[in-house]
Amino acid sequence: MEIVTPKIRFPSFLDSYKTRRVENILSRVTKPVELEDDKDYFEIGVRAWGKGIFHKERTSKKEIGNKRVFWVQPDLFIVNIVFAWEQAIAKTTQDEAGRIASHRFPMYEVVDANLDYIIWYFLTNRGRHLLGLASPGGAGRNKTLGQKDFNELRLNLPSLREQEKVADCLNEIDKRLSLLNEKLDLLEQYKKGVMQKLFKQEIRFKDEIGNDFSDWQWKQGNEVFDAISNKNHNSDLPILAITQEYGAIPRDLINYQVQVTDGSVASYKVVEKGDYIISLRSFQGGIEYSRYRGICSPAYIILRPSISIDDDFYRYYLKTGRFIQEMKRRLEGIRDGKILSYKYFSEIKLPFPCIEEQRKISHFINTLDKKLSLVKEQIELTQTFKKGLLQQMFV
Repeated sequence: MEIVTPKIRFPSFLDSYKTRRVENILSRVTKPVELEDDKDYFEIGVRAWGKGIFHKERTSKKEIGNKRVFWVQPDLFIVNIVFAWEQAIAKTTQDEAGRIASHRFPMYEVVDANLDYIIWYFLTNRGRHLLGLASPGGAGRNKTLGQKDFNELRLNLPSLREQEKVADCLNEIDKRLSLLNEKLDLLEQYKKGVMQKLFKQEIRFKDEIGNDFSDWQWKQGNEVFDAISNKNHNSDLPILAITQEYGAIPRDLINYQVQVTDGSVASYKVVEKGDYIISLRSFQGGIEYSRYRGICSPAYIILRPSISIDDDFYRYYLKTGRFIQEMKRRLEGIRDGKILSYKYFSEIKLPFPCIEEQRKISHFINTLDKKLSLVKEQIELTQTFKKGLLQQMFV
């Protein structure tokens, strides 16, 4: 049966798409495992949302029990029947050869079709809809893919040559995403490592004429920061969310919805630009920095520099693992959830290089952050481009 064509199509292809049933595209592959008492086995699983295959720890005949298991072969379509409706589908590779999968992960070889194209098809919105239709029942583990329903699904496919072209295009985009994510990981690891060395003084900068900077001083927390509790406002300032990802940021900018009463807002503290905030989560992610003027819960402790510092130097240092460990040591034995008091903060010694070296260090880390932001932006743009193709290259 002839059907409409997709919105985006390679110009060299003009043939109409055809409708084919899954049972005529995917042929079930089963190679049962005869379990042996003295042999180790390695199972696989399939993640939802097209996140691929994962490898489980070694297991044995005793641990497997009466479960039916099958040998995994490369270049097969595999689906997790429990979470097929969440697009738990994948392609087996040589990495899975010799591993095993339970009956919950049926495998298929393609017939007169391109395997990668079929994978991409089921990762589209239409593909998810079809997998949902073949998975009747309630949410969760009751929503299992039915073999008969799956076989009867109808897919709209172009010629084999066009399938290959589309699949190659999307695979290349995925390769680019993998390279970008690898680059991001390497940059993040480099940043983490170089920050450790900078704050341990294993790496030192020199001044503008090539001379060494003076030795670092160490100051108590209360020699660098004052605790501020200013509640003088008309409740007209933006309420700040104190987050590990964004620091202190107006709630409206991150769609942070928490209902507060006018009476409670009146007791909130004023946060100025350049303030630092100790929150209930500081033991996880350190102390947060604010680039905004606003108000925050009176439960938080507002720190304001009492001497001349480079804001970014301390913005970075107060979120290092070294500083977080210092906070934890001060409160060892105190119940979880207790906020770090200014008294305890005051006991922590903070590094105090000369202001010029502070600026050199923060500028270097800021440069790395800009590179990280650029890579993250490239990843986001590539993901958006890929999503658009998935929506418009399939019918």
